[in-house]
Amino acid sequence: MKKIAFLAVCIFFMPFLSAKGINFQIVQITPEQTEIFEISKIFEEAVTDFFYEAGHIVTNSPSCIKNGGDNQEEFKKVLLETITGGMEMLVRVEISFKEGEGFNPKGLNLNSIDNIRWNVYTSSTGKLVSSSRVSPGNDKNIKMTEAEVYNFASFVASKIS
Repeated sequence: MKKIAFLAVCIFFMPFLSAKGINFQIVQITPEQTEIFEISKIFEEAVTDFFYEAGHIVTNSPSCIKNGGDNQEEFKKVLLETITGGMEMLVRVEISFKEGEGFNPKGLNLNSIDNIRWNVYTSSTGKLVSSSRVSPGNDKNIKMTEAEVYNFASFVASKIS
């Protein structure tokens, strides 16, 4: 009798126990740069943590740098990785950096970010499901701690979900 009750409870709760498989990629948009910035690495960590703590299965494709062009080959490669990895969704987070006077690629300054855009695709069709963007604003002129950047990145991750 206990086995039947346990089996009934498992069958009842099974639909509620599924987790989405999410693959994401950070795309750093910076003219004439060849290395991934520290702030992009913090975003990658925060997005991974946010979705993992929300109960999803999370993987990430290596961050990439977009210097111009449409980057379609990179997108196709990452979408294929998402499909072969058994993930349901692909989330591409594009961080566009400003360049100019005072630009420090190694600094933790949200003012160096022009905007953050994300696109969510289904892996089965490759179609765009949702898309949006956020800008950190210009009031973040001071050097920030890693924790402050992480908190802002977590805020962005909450907007994605």
